[in-house]
Amino acid sequence: MDAAFKRYKSRCDPLNFKDPELLHKFEHNNECHTLDRHPGFYHFSQVLTKSEQIEFTKNLLSEYAKPPHARNLNINGVEIWQTENQTFQQKYKNLQKLRWVTLGYHHDWDTKVYSETSKSKVPDYIFDLAKKAAEKLDKPEVLTKNYTPEACIANLYYPKSTLSAHTDHSEKNFCHPILSYSIGLPAVFLIGGKCRKTVPTAVLLEPGDLVIMSEESRLAFHSVPRILTKKEFPEVCQVYHITDLERKVEEKSEVHEYEQICELLSLARININIRQVF
Repeated sequence: MDAAFKRYKSRCDPLNFKDPELLHKFEHNNECHTLDRHPGFYHFSQVLTKSEQIEFTKNLLSEYAKPPHARNLNINGVEIWQTENQTFQQKYKNLQKLRWVTLGYHHDWDTKVYSETSKSKVPDYIFDLAKKAAEKLDKPEVLTKNYTPEACIANLYYPKSTLSAHTDHSEKNFCHPILSYSIGLPAVFLIGGKCRKTVPTAVLLEPGDLVIMSEESRLAFHSVPRILTKKEFPEVCQVYHITDLERKVEEKSEVHEYEQICELLSLARININIRQVF
């Protein structure tokens, strides 16, 4: 895992989207994509529409990134997304301090423990995303429609961001899969095995994609060594525009905010990570 992480992070080797030995780029279709080396890994392309991606990002910045939900401590007290009197450049500078937001049970990054004394209400939309995942997979033995989102982590990535190799083992019941949606910039995702030394498989995660990690993949080491930008790889990056919204926006201030959200999604990646803790 570590050697592969360094190789993809270094940006020395060109990414070949046509060579699955170097990087799996799944077809844009409604099929369930799997990896032979990683039982329990399920991938679906473009499950979230552009409209859904834009709306979630707006809710994340204007609502979810505020109390009673939690966000990384080094920006407490900093207004990260004022809706007025700031240019996009000013907002983006502040926003790059925001790395994660937690909903429901707030994960303690030091103790790796969920506590009954540290939690907030999980937004209804996260339940909708879990239901959508169950319907797409259609394997009740893996993911049932009774799956209960009890914790959600929204990770924010910028062009030079990475996520080092780790396993998700803080939950009390590993029978429940982890659900992961991608928004904004694409990323290289590495999935290995239960041992850190297992050679990983590289997967391209594109905006709107859904990944379900269950069975053997539930406790596999995984990482994000690289975020892909429009300048480097325009062929896999989406362009967002206010006209992508499924509803009509007319108020001037709201139009302006949505335009800035669309600009942001060309410069950042958001990962919605949903878990049932107990």
